[in-house]
Amino acid sequence: GFIPSYEPDRGPGLRMFHVCRNAPLLYMPIRGAGRDPVPDWIRKVDPDGQVDSGLTQKELRRWMRRHPGHRSFTVLRHPLTRAYDAFCQTVIPPDVAGYGDIREALSARYGVSLPSSPNLADGWTTELQSAAFLGFLRFLAGNLGGQTSLRVDYSWASQGAFLSAIAGFVVPDRVIREDAAEAELAQLLESTGLTVSERFAESFACDAEIGLADIRSDEIDAACAEAYRRDYIFFGFERWRPDDQAARALGASVRSV
Repeated sequence: GFIPSYEPDRGPGLRMFHVCRNAPLLYMPIRGAGRDPVPDWIRKVDPDGQVDSGLTQKELRRWMRRHPGHRSFTVLRHPLTRAYDAFCQTVIPPDVAGYGDIREALSARYGVSLPSSPNLADGWTTELQSAAFLGFLRFLAGNLGGQTSLRVDYSWASQGAFLSAIAGFVVPDRVIREDAAEAELAQLLESTGLTVSERFAESFACDAEIGLADIRSDEIDAACAEAYRRDYIFFGFERWRPDDQAARALGASVRSV
């Protein structure tokens, strides 16, 4: 049946878009707390290494007219890795500005214990990290379901909400999955007639003192699927496989040698 969305409407984030000046590529990111290696990649793809961002709607439409045959794309991440980046970047550190209310709510309403020191070596364990992340995912289920008074932060908002907002400006030619980004971006270049040897083999995941693979459990998988139910159903996400992320990281390190 119908799966309602309780998330607030978002703008397409035009000023976050990246366009090549001398190649017909438009990247429309789905924002999150993780790394985004795509802008650096398209800079290498552009014949003169020139990429623009921060453009207005009028300027983007002008770019489209000047680049016939252009291709627009975005990248989907697995909800679990994306949520873990949000957790590690905005919730675990006690001193991140703008997230104090979130930490307080997690502690008071969801019983989540969080580190009081930025140094996780001070008594923080993988078991505590796992329990805290599970509590965060349960908070997300309520937050994304319109059951809390706290904001739906961009770093953990559903990707479906972002994609709907982007499509309000223009529907992407390609929605590329992170685990298939290298092959699909190579195909994208071929479709534009670009003969560039620059392969994409970077990871979107942030570095974390405690890796997701070290704390992941069936309970965490189920909580993530519940929090991001719409994304799992509409985009066909399955259980996260750690080997996908490891393979991308290995590919990047091999190419850097």
